[in-house]
Formats: sequence, C-alpha cells, structure tokens
Amino acid sequence: MGLLKRKTPEERAAAKAEKEARSAESRAKWDAARQERQREKQDHRAARLDKIKATLQPDETVEADFRTAENIMKKDVVFTSKRLLIAPVQGTDFESIPYRAITGFRTTNFITRDINIAVSGRSGTVDLLFKDESERDRALEILNRYAL
Repeated sequence: MGLLKRKTPEERAAAKAEKEARSAESRAKWDAARQERQREKQDHRAARLDKIKATLQPDETVEADFRTAENIMKKDVVFTSKRLLIAPVQGTDFESIPYRAITGFRTTNFITRDINIAVSGRSGTVDLLFKDESERDRALEILNRYAL
C-alpha cells in the first residue's frame, strides 16, 4: 500500500491562488457577456423607440417613455402630448390610444405599482405595471394632465 503524501503549505497556497485566478477569469468572462447582452438590449430598445417616435405628428411631443408590463408581457410605453403608444417588446407593431378615448384610470397605493386604464371601444383594461413608484407617479401626472 502506498503512503498518502500530504501537500506542503506552499503547494496548498499555490493551488488556492490558481483556483482563485480561474474563478476571477470566469467571473470576468461572465460579466463581459452580461454587459454585452445589456448593451444589445438597450440598442434594440432605442431602435424600437425611434421607430415609434418616427410616427409622431409634427406638433406631437414625447412626454415620457417607460418599460412596463401588461399581463406579464413587457411593453414599451410612450406618453406623448396627444396619445399613449404601447408596443410589445417582442413585436413590431404598437397600439395607439388617444387620450380622448381614455374613459378612466385607477391605481392603488398597495404593494403593486400599476395603473389600470379603461379605453372606450376596448374590451378589458390596459394594465401597466411600473418598476418603481416614481415612474408610476410620472405616468399618473401625464394622464391627469391630458386624459381628464
């Protein structure tokens, strides 16, 4: 039977340093890949918003744009001075809702940060879920200004 040879403290320290170097290299690769995906997503979103904004009338201005969720599906929402534009993230088309077609909207101050918008001629409501209260408050400010 062979004897088990223990590693010296120097060998253990070298193995540990090598393992930490491999881990740091892997983390750097993953971080670079994640940052590249985020840049691609931002570029894609900017291009989509530019297409939406290209449809604006000459006297129409963008008040705000958000990334929200409606029925779990992510949406790009653009509030203009005349209408609300809603585009699914995965699609190419978008919905245009003039403020005059909005018959009412409601929100709660509970856990959720959403706005439910009733639109005449549309079955069901438009449900927009915002990422934080400041975005929801900005959307409510715009709706109060133009829809009421």
